[in-house]
Amino acid sequence: KARGTEASKAVVQDGDRLGGIVFYGYNDAGTNYDVGAGILAFVDGEPSTGADDSDMPTKLVFYTADEGATNYSTRMTIKPDGNVGIGTTAPLNTLSVTGTLGVSGDTSLSGNIRVADDKKLIFGAADDAHVEYNEDGDDFLIVSGSSKGIALSGSSVIVDGASTFNDNVNIVDDKRLFFGTNSDVSLRYD
Repeated sequence: KARGTEASKAVVQDGDRLGGIVFYGYNDAGTNYDVGAGILAFVDGEPSTGADDSDMPTKLVFYTADEGATNYSTRMTIKPDGNVGIGTTAPLNTLSVTGTLGVSGDTSLSGNIRVADDKKLIFGAADDAHVEYNEDGDDFLIVSGSSKGIALSGSSVIVDGASTFNDNVNIVDDKRLFFGTNSDVSLRYD
């Protein structure tokens, strides 16, 4: 693909279509072929800006046509930097998903989970409980939705900062509630 003429080629520009694969199907009206899906490559940036003037920043765009739709829509984009967008054409991360993400089975993470301000991390198929960070000036974490409250386990649970409990704090048998940075005082239920 080049701009210009066969005899006098010119550099392609940002947004130019470099090529692709398009899938067609004959329609029910029997009059023509309709686009069903496609994978297209577009210039995505300024070509020939590398040290050797041979770079060609390119994105791949995947399209499909939905049931009853007269046009096809962008479903996934792979940018020149390798970022993949599903439901977005401008992915800012290695994988950016706009819409609902469903994961089945175990998921292992080796990094942080970041939840946007004033959004919830929801648990259960019926939105049974959630964790939310409230940034409306209070800057506190809200854990709610469970009829049983919060169960904390492990060898140590630390509450740092001012805490207010509006209900009971239950301590299980043979466990202690410690006070002070050096566990100077403790309460124990036998």
